[in-house]
Amino acid sequence: MSLAEGDNIQAIADLQRRRFFLAMIFYGGLVAIPLGVICPCGLAAAVRQFAPDWSQSVALSAFLLPLVGLAAALLVVGSRSRAKRSLALAQMGDALGLRFTLQPDLEQVGFLASFPVLDLLRVAHSGQGANLLEGIYKGRPLIAADYTSLHLLGYKHYVKSQTVAVFTEGFEALPAFAVVPQTWLDRIDQVLFSAPPGESFKISGEKEFNRRFALVGEDRAAILRIMTPELIDLLLEDERTNLEIHEGMLLVYYRRTVVSAEEYEEFLRRANRIAKGLEKAGKERD
Repeated sequence: MSLAEGDNIQAIADLQRRRFFLAMIFYGGLVAIPLGVICPCGLAAAVRQFAPDWSQSVALSAFLLPLVGLAAALLVVGSRSRAKRSLALAQMGDALGLRFTLQPDLEQVGFLASFPVLDLLRVAHSGQGANLLEGIYKGRPLIAADYTSLHLLGYKHYVKSQTVAVFTEGFEALPAFAVVPQTWLDRIDQVLFSAPPGESFKISGEKEFNRRFALVGEDRAAILRIMTPELIDLLLEDERTNLEIHEGMLLVYYRRTVVSAEEYEEFLRRANRIAKGLEKAGKERD
């Protein structure tokens, strides 16, 4: 979906207003802390001569008003940070020619539920997106968003959030597979609860890659032909990298990581480099 001129103007303006409103609450709360002490104490001293019965009650408010100001400031800290990031992403997306949607509809991100590894152990109907960017990036159709879902591990529910980048077409000729980072905790979870769908296997002679990642898929021979030394080196640059090819789409994300606004464009560039590496490996295989 191409970006028409002005498509992001309203979204950016709304986020600027929201950020300003939250900043007013935050700084108003901070100002209320000292004023909540000074003003009641001064007022209590002033009215003591005329209404001594009221003086004590007014003075007591000096203990309560600073707490109200502090509570107001603390309540909007997280919202201010999210609004600042969303605004930065909207402006970045506009510069890149990508359409920004703060709260996308389920239909816009529902396709993510089809990726087997991403949605392993996911509770049905629990996926939702935010900060959606969509359009053509480096010549490829892209959808990027923050994706949050509820998962069930044994008897324990947990929420998983990460920023995902999906190139929605162009990988139909490649086999379905995933590259999954491996930590000791991941290995224990797989033994006790559930392993990723498909066969998990290693690449002969790639000790460092096998230590950090697992390959998951059905067509082992076809997948191993794709894993060229150049692609392996690219994946080893950042051991957080997950990738999954499914139904002709390429999904790239960092495990349980919501990418900061400062790192977001580099994240998209890295996803595009992986896409180029896979395309090159696919051509060499043919």
